[in-house]
Amino acid sequence: MTNIRILILNYEYPPLGGGAGIVSKHLTEEFAKMGHSVTVLTTWYAGEPEFFVDENITIIRLKSKRKNTFQSNPYEMLSWQQAAMNYFKNQNTLAYDICLANFTMPGGAVAKYLKQKFNIPYIILSHGHDIPWAYPKIMFVWHLLFYKVIKEICKQSSAVILLSEEIKRMADKFMGEKYAFKNKIFYNGLYTERFEKTIVGDKLKIAFVGRLVAQKSPMLFMKVIKELQKENIPFEVSIFGDGELKIKMEEYAETNKLHAVAFRGKVGHAEVLKAMTESNLMVSTSESEGMSMAILEAISAGVYVIATNVSGNDNMIMEDVNGNLVDVNNPLQIVEKIKSFYTDKLLKHYTYPEDYIERMESMFSWNKITRQYEKLFFEILK
Repeated sequence: MTNIRILILNYEYPPLGGGAGIVSKHLTEEFAKMGHSVTVLTTWYAGEPEFFVDENITIIRLKSKRKNTFQSNPYEMLSWQQAAMNYFKNQNTLAYDICLANFTMPGGAVAKYLKQKFNIPYIILSHGHDIPWAYPKIMFVWHLLFYKVIKEICKQSSAVILLSEEIKRMADKFMGEKYAFKNKIFYNGLYTERFEKTIVGDKLKIAFVGRLVAQKSPMLFMKVIKELQKENIPFEVSIFGDGELKIKMEEYAETNKLHAVAFRGKVGHAEVLKAMTESNLMVSTSESEGMSMAILEAISAGVYVIATNVSGNDNMIMEDVNGNLVDVNNPLQIVEKIKSFYTDKLLKHYTYPEDYIERMESMFSWNKITRQYEKLFFEILK
């Protein structure tokens, strides 16, 4: 077998969702370039076609209860899960060799159903929070309710892909000694074709990219900007994203006269990439991550990154080379790192080390990472 017929399950696919959807998009396009046939089953949203075909790629969008582009809730996820199962219910055969299911639920639940009905092997691609007991502040009740269901989904999978060492340790403990061998670390990837080697400019151009929800701690970011405004540093801020905290952030900006802050809303992936190339610093204040695609895409545009020291960030950020790691919920420390970046790097036209791009390419190239998936597919299909 040289060409594989791949089914990708993800209730979020651009323009819906955040990093997980972008990951699915990159993997889909890379698999297609390799000559594999890829079908993506995702969620329909107003303005998007329900059925799309382009050479080796087919995208099927199913109608569910989803209301917002930026985030979904458990009820909406289960709605999509049921819609996906209904889609396959009356089919007698499926022309897929393997299934890549994003998230243990809802994607993994659908994949398990397809394995039972059609004997299609599946791989789980976890994005962190779907593994008990990751991010208990928000996910505890979900994990408690579906603990046994999630465990059975993982046990019946051919493999479980984790994005960082920290999440893998959690998954190993969750799966137990008998099934921990299924757990494998594959990083998310980046493209270095648009990489800028030198950071230039006399004004700080700061980007915040992500859903404006508690997990990303956007109010902490606003406190950082309030403190930064007290410094004698010229700067402007662009916030890309939408979410339940947007109104609160806008009110905070108005109350504290943060006139340098612009809310760009949720924009398309291409526009985010363009914004990255126009920025020289990205700040990420997340209190929990799997492996941030926003950070990877900033790095791939040559943008310096200051980020909280949470899962996955320590793999991507080389201290004082392409960024700095800071403590969670420490706005003053973030401000100090921003000041250091401004004086020691931006004003001095910092140039990345000669071997830096090669180092990042060797670790995070999408082509290399997709080849890892392909190798795993072939091993399973043998």
